[in-house]
Amino acid sequence: MTANHDVPALVAAVTEAGEHLVELILLEDAALDVRERDALPELADAKGRAARAYEGKLAALARATDGFRELDEAGREALAATGRALAEAADGNMRRLAVAVAVNRRFMDAVAEAVRDVAPEAVAYGRHGAGGNGATGPRRVPAVTVDRSL
Repeated sequence: MTANHDVPALVAAVTEAGEHLVELILLEDAALDVRERDALPELADAKGRAARAYEGKLAALARATDGFRELDEAGREALAATGRALAEAADGNMRRLAVAVAVNRRFMDAVAEAVRDVAPEAVAYGRHGAGGNGATGPRRVPAVTVDRSL
C-alpha cells in the first residue's frame, strides 16, 4: 500500500461516486417510465460523466491498495454493497433502454409504412405528358417530424 494514500477516504470516494451513479440511473429510469424524453439527453450525459468518475476513483483505489488485496473487511463490504446496488440499477436501466429503443423503432417503422401508403406513386412521362403508373392523381404526403433521440 502506498503510504501517502488514505485508503478509507478512497473507499468513501468510490462508494459516494457509485451511489451518485445509481441515483442518476434511477432518475433516467423514472424519465423513461413516464416518457419524459426532454430530460433523457442531459441524464445520459450526466450518467456518462458519473460512470467515468466512478471508474477513475475505483482505479485510484486499486492502485493505492495493490489491486484491492490490502483492503480491510469494512472497505470490502462497502465496495461490495456499492457494486451490488450499481449492478441492480444498471440491469434495470438496460432493460428499460432496450424497451424504449424497441418501441421507438416500431413507431418509426409504423410511420415509415404509413408514409409509403399515402405517398404519391411515381409518375412516368411519355409523348403525351405525365402518364403515371395507374394513379389517378397525386396524393398528399403527410408532414412528419421524427425525433431520433433514442
